Amino acid sequence: MTRWTWTTADGAVHELGGVVAWSSGMYVLDEGTSGQLAPGYEFATQAFAGVDGEQLQQITPQPAQPVLGIDVAVTDAAALRARLRTLTHAMRPRRGIGTLTAVGDDGTTRTLPCYYRKGLEAGTVRANRYRTALEFWSPHPWWRGTPLQVPPWSLAAPRPFFPIFPLTLSATTIEGARTIDLSDTDAPTYPRWTVTGPGSQLTLSNTHAARQADGTWADVTDTLVLNAPIGDGQQVVIDTRPGRQSVRRTTGESLFGSLGSDPALWALVDGVNEVTALLTGAGPASRIELAGDRLYSGAL
Repeated sequence: MTRWTWTTADGAVHELGGVVAWSSGMYVLDEGTSGQLAPGYEFATQAFAGVDGEQLQQITPQPAQPVLGIDVAVTDAAALRARLRTLTHAMRPRRGIGTLTAVGDDGTTRTLPCYYRKGLEAGTVRANRYRTALEFWSPHPWWRGTPLQVPPWSLAAPRPFFPIFPLTLSATTIEGARTIDLSDTDAPTYPRWTVTGPGSQLTLSNTHAARQADGTWADVTDTLVLNAPIGDGQQVVIDTRPGRQSVRRTTGESLFGSLGSDPALWALVDGVNEVTALLTGAGPASRIELAGDRLYSGAL
């Protein structure tokens, strides 16, 4: 059985249904529950004179709008009013965006940042019981799964050079590759990079299969180059998420002007990604870290 919770903007968690919620007399019903599996899609098309049908221009996933049918059964009418008052207070949308969370029997967790939209105003009351369908609205189509866990890039430990002792060789370039398999996801993952100096030039690349105009598939490489010195212990954050794209030092200075020609704030595709990172002028404290969310069509 799926366990459902609602987390308010300030972090308070409220049980909506599942084994834990039974003790509070709250259940999520199959009847009235929808929107758990996939978003809707809009197709933009264009018709041409003398040509049958239309030509597809674009496919756009629509905002997620899940609905949960709930049944609240408590000891008496006073307890019912208190329970519903608590729920109504926690779900008011002007408080800020909350999080709907689904936890499956196997422990798989999916979360959806969203707002409560309606439902509490239209329920059915029978003595100490209340039934309704809670409707939610998210600005995004995708549910978030387990965050990416990618080992950071850093310098290898210094190597002793023999037979001359005690001379030690130490690299000044971080260079490495990671294979990131996101074949089980349903949408691209837009990474957030944190680069800790020292460093002089950063290059981030992703090679992946892409469909070509003629319908065939071929490997393509997207590359981002940052030509800006990063001091010892300083950090630069590169955020590739649509609507939040930025390249900044943690002091707030924008480094967009230091990007190489034709930069690509590339995404990790919902497939196999061969990611390489290169940082010159590196030192023992230098690190390149990647974070991102796995995105899925639904909660289950």
